[in-house]
Amino acid sequence: MLWLKRGLNALVFEKGLRDYRERDHSLAQE
Repeated sequence: MLWLKRGLNALVFEKGLRDYRERDHSLAQE
């Protein structure tokens, strides 16, 4: 069960990182 939790954490982290980059990019454009 630990690998599943680790996999979910990795997915959430990756998605959060992508969202953060997109938001940072849109802020830089203004």
